[in-house]
Amino acid sequence: MKLYAFLFATLFTLSLQAQGEFGFGFKAGLNFSEMTGDLETDAQGMAVESMGQAIGFSVGVLANYSFTDMFGVRSELLYSQKGRVIGYDGPSYFVFDATTPTSTIITGDRDYSVGVINSYLEIPLLGYVRLGKFELMGGGYVSGLINSSGDGRLTFTPAARQGTNFDELEVTLDYRYLRDNAGEGRGVTRPFVANGIGVDVFETLGAYYEYDENDKNLYQFFDAGVIGGLSFYFNEGFFLNARVEYGLMDTTRDEVDRSLSEIINGEIQTRSDQDQNFTIHTSVAFRF
Repeated sequence: MKLYAFLFATLFTLSLQAQGEFGFGFKAGLNFSEMTGDLETDAQGMAVESMGQAIGFSVGVLANYSFTDMFGVRSELLYSQKGRVIGYDGPSYFVFDATTPTSTIITGDRDYSVGVINSYLEIPLLGYVRLGKFELMGGGYVSGLINSSGDGRLTFTPAARQGTNFDELEVTLDYRYLRDNAGEGRGVTRPFVANGIGVDVFETLGAYYEYDENDKNLYQFFDAGVIGGLSFYFNEGFFLNARVEYGLMDTTRDEVDRSLSEIINGEIQTRSDQDQNFTIHTSVAFRF
């Protein structure tokens, strides 16, 4: 963060000394994003986790300073949605009544998918070179997480079905990562018998329903990365922009990022893989 502030101050000082001009504008567009990171595997080394692309939008303002007709710098202030679609299909477990002394872990098969959207307040800082109607740009960004949500569906089939009321547990997922508490769910509950013990399970589960406690959010507040892209100008005030943003920070907290496949001596394990944002950003922009 200090390095970013230093670079911004340096470029701003240079702009004051140069005989260029300021420009301002606004932009809006779509983000096609996912997160890089290792996928979970089963005991045979086969992938049981999948990662897909999420679609979000971005909107904001931009400030432009041209040193010459060819060179300049640009900064933006954006509301930007990034995320991923996580899937899992394979051997797993389910935690019933996680926040109570009678919590029970049942093994079985989990099949679920959840689409995650993380909303950031993002500040890119870019340098650009203008070549006719085209513009090449590069730089970096910093961002702060202001909202994080996910929705999807989960089906859990117990390995041993003795005493169960029905074969499968099917629930809706409504994850509010920044607000949900451990054991939290929504809607009505319905009975499920686990190892001969009757429990009530919400029809809609929160992000940390299977956690016995939670004092930290899964997704980190701060992110930073590098940017490279290309713009095409229809005229001096209207242009299209496409760029790639690659995050350099791990977006998830290791102590909260649980493995869905691994249990050792009855203890759920956490993961330490690097979940980094990767985004293709497209936008329409106007400047004046």
